[in-house]
This record gives sequence, structure tokens and C-alpha cells, in this order.
Amino acid sequence: MRIDARKWAVISLLAVGISWFSNAENFDLDIDSDGQTGALTDGLLILRHLFGFSGTTLTDGAVALGASRSSPETVREFLLTNATELDVDGDSETDALTDGLLILRYLFGFRGDTLISAALSGSASRSEASDIESYLSSRIETIACPIETEGFRLKTGSITWTDYIDGSPNVHKLYPTTADEILTAHLIGGAIDLNNLNFLLSPEDDGGKSPSISLAINSIPAAGSTGTANISLKLYDGTDGVRSQGERVVQTAINVEWESSGTAVQFTTPTQTINVTLITAGGTAVEGTQNEFSGELLTFQGSSATESALNLQLASFLTEGGASAGVDLSGHFIVGDYFFQVEFDGIEIKDANSAGVTTIQGSFSTAVAPGIAAYVDDVSAGESDGTATVPVTLSRAPSDDVSVEYRTEAVTALAGTDYVETSGTLTINSGNTQADISVGLIADANDENPETLNIRLSDPMNAVLGRSTSTITLVDGSVSTCQ
Repeated sequence: MRIDARKWAVISLLAVGISWFSNAENFDLDIDSDGQTGALTDGLLILRHLFGFSGTTLTDGAVALGASRSSPETVREFLLTNATELDVDGDSETDALTDGLLILRYLFGFRGDTLISAALSGSASRSEASDIESYLSSRIETIACPIETEGFRLKTGSITWTDYIDGSPNVHKLYPTTADEILTAHLIGGAIDLNNLNFLLSPEDDGGKSPSISLAINSIPAAGSTGTANISLKLYDGTDGVRSQGERVVQTAINVEWESSGTAVQFTTPTQTINVTLITAGGTAVEGTQNEFSGELLTFQGSSATESALNLQLASFLTEGGASAGVDLSGHFIVGDYFFQVEFDGIEIKDANSAGVTTIQGSFSTAVAPGIAAYVDDVSAGESDGTATVPVTLSRAPSDDVSVEYRTEAVTALAGTDYVETSGTLTINSGNTQADISVGLIADANDENPETLNIRLSDPMNAVLGRSTSTITLVDGSVSTCQ
């Protein structure tokens, strides 16, 4: 069989595991069966298979950790059994440089003309980008976007703060801004459970759980990168990072070692001596030393840009460090306002716009048995999508139905021209944590810059509003899944 130069070029890349692109009821393109479909796992397996790879050359470096279909034999059998499903362009054949390329591009977030350019056979029955996108989306439940290696970079959107009430999670969203290398994210509307915090600090170990802040990321340091991060933590009384008369401050600094494999990051807190300082309401500094601190402060989770995050355990130094250092923090929290400040050195963190971040800070309030908070995120949609879907999420599942009024507001997009003016009442049923608002979109043939409109929430019942406005950005073409 004669293979042309173009195919040999692709094969040479695939052989070393390098990707050259940085309504089936029971079939899913999750080839290795790890719960999500990724370009550098499932996409690579499909492309290698279509080029005739078998044995370990089919699966080496292309099977996700935790995959339940991982051996060369089971992967090949699955692909052979479902061969007709890989005919993406509908020409009754499966080919690496058409069907395989379309799948790989789609998993990398290519849409529109960039998805199908030079990747359709001459006899394709599905030749429009929208047809290809529809075919593939119906065969993918969750796309695992490949994670980049450009340092720790946050994804666009909210930060998650997980608190606990009677041991059950109460998940809030914070909406950050960045200026002068300081990322500020206040907890608005919702509150942190007072009892859980004081249980954490109780010498009797009353079962409190450390609240954590989760920073969704789409990039980590390059493989082989290592370092030691010095992390300084301060907790102020009040609403800002300045100690006023009568306010207290607790502070410490901890070293954390890290190492990147290019797909994951391992954080280790070596056993160390830390100093914990409490500045009392009267201004007196009470200092203590803990000689064998090894609390888990910073962790990494995930294996793709879809689900990866940095998790910061805010209270780890309070629970393990404070008491052991001889600084009495029991009963430290009361109903009121507080401000946290975390400074980083020795680790590169960037916000979603690649601006450097050396400090993460924000305010929060405490309450006894805090209520449920409702949050609404910004979304982007292609004007040809027909509908923009705006999710409204609750911090925890309610025992009674939650309702909220909503309405659209024009910004640069025009009602009746770009979207359908919409208003109504959204109900989130008891036991659920999310419901969606749908806004009809009106497509046109004009070449336009992105346009925006807002969704405004009001009059919540059985919840408080943690965020009341969502911005919908309308773009020509489609919105990439991987951002």
C-alpha cells in the first residue's frame, strides 16, 4: 500500500504521541471510558487507529489515568465495533485525514470553517460545519479540553468557595477582578457558617471542615518544572486588609514544594517550623511557633482544562498551626465581617487575561446557619445557536422551591434585532441546585463585533442573590468549548 507524504508526516508525529493540532444512542467518543472525551486521549486513539496503529503503539501515552478501557485490545475492539460511528463526514468510509482530523479539531475547540477546512472528502454527505458539529456533539457527553503549560493561569469566570453547614457543602461563587497583581474576590450575598469555623478551632476537635477556595485553571507549568512557593496568609477583622483600632489580625507563612508533570501538579507541604502571630484587638502581638507543621494547604485536582483547579485550604494553618503554636484561636470568629489575604512567592499565577497575580484577597461575612445564595454566571453564545442558555445555581439544594424574577436588558445587542426580549419567573425545585434561563437569538448575515445584553435577576424567594446580573456575549459563528 502506498502512503503519500502527507500521511507519513502525520504518522511520524503520532508515533511519538504529539498532536499536530495545539444520534448514536449508545455510542460515545469517550474511547478510553474515563468519563470525558479529550483530544490528546480519545482523539489521538481514534486518529492512530484510523492510521492502522495497533498494540502498544495505539495506546501508549494516549489513555487517561483512571480509564476503564485501557488495553490495546479493548480499545481496538471498541473502535472496530463502532467503526461506522467514526464516519463523521458521512461518505461511508472512515479516513484519518478526514474523519479523524474532524474529530481531533472538534475536541480542540475548532468550530465553523476552521473545523472543516480541507478535512472533508469529495463525497461527504455532511459537508456543512453545523452538520459536523451536530453529529459530534451528539456523541460526546463531556469534552476534556487539553491543559496548556504556560504557568498557572485561571479560566474566565467565577471562583468557587466551598463552605460546610453541619458537614454538608455550601458552595458559593466569587467573581474576581485583578489590578496591580492583586486578585480581589468578595463573597457577596452569601455567608460562611460560623459554627463550622469555630468547630475547626475547638480544642475538642468538634468535626469542623476547612473551607476551601477553588481556582479553575486551564494552564499549569511545563513538565519538569519545580519550585518552592512561600505562601503568606493573613486574616483580618473587618472588610479590608488594613487593621483599624479594635480589629484583630492572624498571620503566618508556609512553604509548599511543587512539581509539574505537564498534565498534573504535585504539591507537598514539607514538615517545617511556622510562626503564627495574633494581633489582639488591643494591638498586642501574641506569637507562637509550631515545630512540625505539615498541613495540606495547596492542592491540584483534575487532568484537563475542563476540570483542573488549584484548591486553597484557607483554615489549615488556623486548625493545625494555631493551637500547636500556643496561640489560642478558639472562639475567634463571631457573627461579623472578615477579610482574607494570601500572598504567593515562588509560583507563577496569572489571571484569565494572563496578568500576573501575587495576591488573592477578599471579604466575607459569617452567620449562624446561613441561607441559600443564588448565582448567575456570564455566558457566550454564537448568534446562529438559536438560544443562549444562562444557568442560575444555588449554593446548596433547598428544602423548598426557590424562585427568582428575570428580564433581559439591552447593552450593545438590540432586542428584536439580535435577541428576543425575555422576562419571567425561574423556579428551582426543592432538592435541585440549578435551573436555566433561555434567551432566543436572532441570526443575521452581517459581519459584526461581539455584542452584549444582560440578564437581570430580582425578587428572590427562599434565597438571597449572590450575583444578580449575567452578561451574554453574542459572537458571529460558534463559541469554542475550550477556553
